[in-house]
Amino acid sequence: MKISEKHALLFHIGFTILCIPILFAPGNLSTGWRLFSLVLIYNVGIPFFSRIWAHERWMDLWFFLLPLSFFQVFPDWFLSQVIGALEFPPDGFPKIGTVSGYMVGLWVIPLFISTFIAVRHRKRFSDSPPIQSYLIGGFVAFLIVLGSEEFSYFIPVWYAKNVQTWGHIAIYVLIPEFILGAFAAYAYHVSEYVSLPEKVLWAFLTMLVYLGALSVSFLLLEGTSKISVPI
Repeated sequence: MKISEKHALLFHIGFTILCIPILFAPGNLSTGWRLFSLVLIYNVGIPFFSRIWAHERWMDLWFFLLPLSFFQVFPDWFLSQVIGALEFPPDGFPKIGTVSGYMVGLWVIPLFISTFIAVRHRKRFSDSPPIQSYLIGGFVAFLIVLGSEEFSYFIPVWYAKNVQTWGHIAIYVLIPEFILGAFAAYAYHVSEYVSLPEKVLWAFLTMLVYLGALSVSFLLLEGTSKISVPI
């Protein structure tokens, strides 16, 4: 295992351990502010440890994912306000439209994991087609969604409504989440170590791909079931 992989594993184990007392310790701090604290710690921790451990890749990836996480507010806003398939319950933290404000940084967490794994696969197996690494990124993102959709219901952070679910997981989001992870891995590949404006452009395109995938998936899995044929 490469040193960057060991450090990434160590960082995420430490972050996971830290999540337990912050989320579940007794006190008057609202759920929203607890989640904001974790999002802030993660987004400060990545650039901080990238400098401490001299992992330039971490910082470069973070410069792509942070703008993407900001843009990801739009799909969540669309789902919650326009379609009505997603709910962000009151959690004590300010909202952007109908979306909890800490979401502007929360998407960095799952996408850093999936994209980093895709990058490491591409580096380890440089003779294989790059698309393999993109698909791995999509698969990892898919698995993270399976866990987070179920877990977030119990905190609660968000929950699906008025759609078909498997447990507490909205079925229509699964394929778009795979597409998001795969396209994020591709977009980072073509924008690694380029200027920040180029990274922001690719981040915006990634959000649009995800939003389009969500719309098509919702139409096919949910919209068609609500179509009534006049007699």
